Amino acid sequence: PFIKENVILFTLAPELDKTGEAIKFLKENNITISIGHTNANYEEGLRAIDKHGINLCTHIFNAMKGIKGFNHRGTDKNNLEILKEKLSNENKINPKDDGIMLALLRHKDVISTTIPDGLHVSKEVIKFLYKIKGKDKFSITTDMVSSPFFKESEKEGTLGGGQTSFDKCVSILTTWNVSDLEDILISASATTSKVLNNGRNKGFGEIQYEKDAYITIWDSSKNQVKGTIIGKNLFLNF
Repeated sequence: PFIKENVILFTLAPELDKTGEAIKFLKENNITISIGHTNANYEEGLRAIDKHGINLCTHIFNAMKGIKGFNHRGTDKNNLEILKEKLSNENKINPKDDGIMLALLRHKDVISTTIPDGLHVSKEVIKFLYKIKGKDKFSITTDMVSSPFFKESEKEGTLGGGQTSFDKCVSILTTWNVSDLEDILISASATTSKVLNNGRNKGFGEIQYEKDAYITIWDSSKNQVKGTIIGKNLFLNF
């Protein structure tokens, strides 16, 4: 009962659920499953998508098995060419050695959430991701953590989360000219909310009669969140 009432989204590494029991349990409780924090290969990725019907991934590229020679934080043209070559020709993919990242990128039905802060993933790779996924399959996420934790991680030479807020991610994408503001705002809201099973029952991702309101008010002049509407309550940022 606890997980059914309190969990909407669960990130899972598919290679660790060899029998599919965890996926079955989550589906029975109407919890949306997302692929992430995974060392699965391409073959295991296809199985998770095609056999188990998982169509969402958590911050693609980060904490995820990739391909040799490609760096998701890389900025040069040759870096992207390595990825493009694999994506354009399946015969060049090694199902057991190449990572699940390729399966998530090649499959048109998979929504790819990403952290577009220029730190977790480079601007060049973000632009390419948006190009192949489009506004309906490209979704914004963030792994913002407390400032003390982030600074401590930096001292240790690791990336322990980020410091970029959700609305800042939207602002960054508009600055990078990834797409127009309206489409980016769709990627920041409706794209993921439409696949949240329990969330849809609460009215996430749509404005509909007799459904609770979950609306973010965007200030286009300042390129930031102006306020939110939750149910019948209005909260404004001053």
